Amino acid sequence: MPISIDLEKNPLLRGVVEHVRRDCTVDNIVTVLRARFGRLPNELNDRLQTLSQGELDRVMVQSATSATLEEALMVALIPGIETSSGGRAADNNRKGK
Repeated sequence: MPISIDLEKNPLLRGVVEHVRRDCTVDNIVTVLRARFGRLPNELNDRLQTLSQGELDRVMVQSATSATLEEALMVALIPGIETSSGGRAADNNRKGK
């Protein structure tokens, strides 16, 4: 019988999972931007590494839909609002949370 492990909940592996997720998201953003806009700024990878996973997810969506590189790299920071995996904004600032 196979043993099922939730890697995100495992304290020993959670950091590795988050690191790999971040690196993959950054690589995907760079791939999409390069395909759409050609040459990219040299410091782009370093700038992307400073963003949170939620911000990287927003940049990924913007990378696919924005008309310019500058628009793709703008991250609108709205305190208390995160994008869910379904693409809908979820207000995490509600009372009781």
